[in-house]
Amino acid sequence: MTEQEFDILWQRAEAAPHTARLLEEYPAWRRTRRRNLGMGAMLVAVVVVALPLLTGPQPIATNDSYTMAYSNRPETTNQYWVEMADALLLEV
Repeated sequence: MTEQEFDILWQRAEAAPHTARLLEEYPAWRRTRRRNLGMGAMLVAVVVVALPLLTGPQPIATNDSYTMAYSNRPETTNQYWVEMADALLLEV
């Protein structure tokens, strides 16, 4: 038997108990993980559903005044925004 073969056998012998322990513990670990993921998903769903109910209806602001409009398109002119605001005000 060569030294390399001996090392391989030694590594397998050292790994065998760890492998057996991990294989035994895996089903319980997986159940716990699934339960924790399920609980987390349920908690997120409850928060998503309950949060709008807890905050109540938002009041409609009647005195909003906007003095500026921002755009990430430099080719949009100020005149465009004036015409858009005028058209929106006429529709209401």
